[in-house]
Amino acid sequence: IRDDLQNLVKETQEGVGRVKAIIQDLKDYARTNAATHYIASDIQVGLKSTLNIARNQLKNRADVRLALGNLPLVECAPSQIDQVFLNLIVNAAQAMPEGKMGLIDIRTHCDDTQVWVEVQDNGPGIAPEILKKIFDPFFTTRRGRGGTGIGLHLCHHFCTQVLGGRVTVTTSPGQGSRFTVQIPLKAP
Repeated sequence: IRDDLQNLVKETQEGVGRVKAIIQDLKDYARTNAATHYIASDIQVGLKSTLNIARNQLKNRADVRLALGNLPLVECAPSQIDQVFLNLIVNAAQAMPEGKMGLIDIRTHCDDTQVWVEVQDNGPGIAPEILKKIFDPFFTTRRGRGGTGIGLHLCHHFCTQVLGGRVTVTTSPGQGSRFTVQIPLKAP
């Protein structure tokens, strides 16, 4: 019993540490920045917090591989850019076929004027007839299974209309999809 008790205490302490990290990430994620309130932000910190929040959606669906570059601070509303990341990551995980553990690659890089965040999955890809509609409001292929059709629309709107950036998608049926978010370093 004494040996089991030590292991139980150790596992409990590790669990409490994980819960503490999740709560902190939720607090960070719930920052109440107004859409017009821009601050210089390390978007990779937000990306890591978002991954922690999305962990349950990723579990048994996809492994995540990070390749983070050395990014400067970006003027943005952090809670909104974190929502973009969350939508892209959860969509990538949900694109994986049932019973197949997928892989999501997330890469960041920059130049003198902008940063790029790429979310690439190895799922089934997007059919051409669907691809032309994916940023339309309320378009979803998951109606009745939790899809509202507003996630990609909001990602596109926020990145293009609010930040003056871009969201592009490259896909090949059977090979997966890559969403690339380009964000200017300075808010418009």
